[in-house]
Parts: sequence; C-alpha cells; structure tokens
Amino acid sequence: MAIKLSAIAKSDLRSKVKLGTLMEGVAVSLVRGTPELEVSSIAYDSRKVKPGGLFVAIKGRQFDGHQFIPQALSRGAKAIVVETQTLNIPSNFDVAILRTFDSRQALAQLAARFWGNPSAGLILIGITGTNGKTTTAYLVESVLQEAGYVPGVIGTVSYRYRGQVFPALQTTPESLDLHYLLRQMLDVGVDCAILEVSSHAIALKRIAECRFKIGVFTSFSQDHLDFHGTMEEYWQMKEKFFRDYIWPVDSSISVVNGDELKGKELVQKGPDSMIVYGLEEAAMVKAQNLKISLEGIHSEIYTPQGLLEIRSRLVGDFNIHNILAAVAVGVALEIPPSSIQRGIANVQGIPGRMESIENNRGIHIFVDFAHTPDALTRVLRFLNREARGRIITLFGCGGDRDRGKRPLMGQVAAKYSDLIVLTSDNPRSEDPLAILVDIEKGLEGCVYS
Repeated sequence: MAIKLSAIAKSDLRSKVKLGTLMEGVAVSLVRGTPELEVSSIAYDSRKVKPGGLFVAIKGRQFDGHQFIPQALSRGAKAIVVETQTLNIPSNFDVAILRTFDSRQALAQLAARFWGNPSAGLILIGITGTNGKTTTAYLVESVLQEAGYVPGVIGTVSYRYRGQVFPALQTTPESLDLHYLLRQMLDVGVDCAILEVSSHAIALKRIAECRFKIGVFTSFSQDHLDFHGTMEEYWQMKEKFFRDYIWPVDSSISVVNGDELKGKELVQKGPDSMIVYGLEEAAMVKAQNLKISLEGIHSEIYTPQGLLEIRSRLVGDFNIHNILAAVAVGVALEIPPSSIQRGIANVQGIPGRMESIENNRGIHIFVDFAHTPDALTRVLRFLNREARGRIITLFGCGGDRDRGKRPLMGQVAAKYSDLIVLTSDNPRSEDPLAILVDIEKGLEGCVYS
C-alpha cells in the first residue's frame, strides 16, 4: 500500500524541545533570543513551516533559503538558522536567530537531536555505487527477513517498512526527512535499515549524523557529471562515504566489490577487516561454477562460513555481483547460510530492474532502469549473448542531468541493438527533442528514420 510520507509527517510531531537542548553539540550560535524557547518542529522548506517551528535557511543550487525567511516567519516560525551575517527581521517578529557556517550540516545535527539520534538504535546498512544499489537493497532486505530481522528500506524505488510503502522522491532524502524516517522505523520495531546512499546525499550532507554498521560499494562509472563536474570529484564523494562514515568506526564493516577498479582502490586504502566480494580468486565471498540464462542465475558461492548453492530468478550476469554483495552483508552479520540462500531465492524480481513483462507473443520483454552507459552496456551485452532473435531497444535520457552520457548511451544502443526506438524519459525543464538530438550524436552511421 503506497501512502504519502507528507501526510503522516504533518500529523505526527514530537513534543516541544527547548532551543538550548536542541543546540547542544550543534555547530550553531544563538545571536538573538533565549535558549528557553521551545520549538515543536523543524523545516528547511518555508512552505512546510508550522507555528512554533524552527526554519533552517539553506543555500541551494537554484534557490537560497534565506530569501524565504519572510514566508517562514509569516507561517509562524519562532526560530531560524542562517548563514548570512545581515538580516532585516521586522521588529514585530519575536524570533530567535541561530547562526552557522554550514546550514546543511546544522540541519542534519538538529534533525538527529530532534528525533533522538535514531540511527544509533538501528543496524544501518549504507549501499553506494553508480549501479546496483537498488537490486542489492532488495536482496539484503530479503536475506534479513529470512534471518528474523525486521528491516526497513530507503531507496530509489520506495521507502518501506512494516508493510508501509512511501513513494521515493529522492534516492536518499534530505537529512531532516531521513532522520524522521529512521525514527518512525525504530518506533514500530524495525531493527535494520538499508539505505541507498547517492553521491548527491554525501556531497549535500544528507547522511550526516548517521551511524552506519555496514557500508557497501557496488560499482563506479560515469554519471551525475552535471552535479560533480568531473569523474574524479564524483569518485571523491563515493570514497568519502567510507572515509568519513565507515572506516573511522572500529565496529563498522566495509563490503566491497573487488572486481571493480575503484573497489581495489578502496581495498588498498581501507582497513584489513573489510569483506571483499567478486569473481576473482582473492575475494572472500566468491562465485564459482556460474550458470546464467534468461531464466536466472545458479551459482556456488564460497564464503568464510562454507560453500553456498545459490539459485536466483534475477536476470543478467551483472546481477551476480549484486547477489554476492547481499551474501557478503549476510556474512558480515553472521546470518546462517540457509537464511542467506532462502533470502536470495525469495526475490523473484525487482521493479524496473530487468523486470520481465509477461506476454502471449513468445518474446522476452524486459524493463530496466539502465540510466548510464555502463548499465546499458551490461544489459544489452548480456541480452546479445542470450537472445535468439532481434534485440529492439527503446530508451531515452532524463532532462537536466549529465548531458555527456547521452551520445555514449546512443553508441551502446547502436552497438548491441538491431532496432533502436528513442523516446522521452522525464525531460524535466529541457526540450525533449533536444535530448533526442544529443542521443542521436552517438548513432552516426546508423540507418534511422
């Protein structure tokens, strides 16, 4: 059952907290008002401010939250967090002002304190990587359920726990929403939370104040250069997740894809205690005797707990690494091998990830998220090897995102497809035809109409 997260959040507020208590350990200074002031809610969107609440003004890429302070005050904000030194607050507004050098960091700290540092009460598993986060999250969720845990998931497809499902607006929500979700999970008996960690979330400090037990690295390839600028800056965010959130904590465990070049880099830089998975001989969790077809995957997987026989309905040779990642998480949590086996087998399919569409025409139809050149290559290369007929590829590229990958995806489709149909895929503010022109640059030499 899908329901709106905002509908719950509006009617489920924590009781009031004194400003002085909320500020403890937070990088803010009170420049106006009293620490005895009580606040009943926190917001970073002026439209969601409630009477008696605290508004955190954040400078975004498109908008500056400081410009919306008057709206926050008109909606009843009793305290505001700002970065600017000069503010023109009308004298008729009785409002406390807290100053900080970093509003995003302050928001995360305030949110964690307001909701009682919920991540500390959960086994928090963070999964990062260009591709594979969602599939790995579904697999880990199933393994945990088989082992008797009560997991919650926050990811690209949905936020879900205890039978409740919320449509995901972002892969990783803003820190205020994230800590609220973790609090809700904890309060209804969730003991493990699986979090897909995007590079945006790391850069924008959405996961600040989260305490991770396990960090998983899946893959790395071109994406999000509209935001990060360069591949090196993009990688620095992935590495930062381990450097800042996993490696400093002695009890935290790194689970790394050792077949990836960047995974090998993490292995060299990180602690000796990490669990490395892959197909190579040195992997601690390793697949062997693989049998892969359009019907699924059958493999023996070597682990420190012994040899596991894994059967999965997931389609695509690339999914063996996602399966290995989930097995490695199970190993890290000392889950019985039988529970790991059943957990993997129980996942019959994942929405939008090589999702098979039933039909009466005797053909294979798959829907896949494949939003990067690397992901599209892996999907089409696998289908080329397994297909007995033509491969028809229908795809598009999202607007207001990395334009550099569009012709590359066109090249990939041209290489592995018999017929290509270009379509619109959430153009956002861009002209859909302009996006198609970018993709067509990679189709030079193809016959098309």
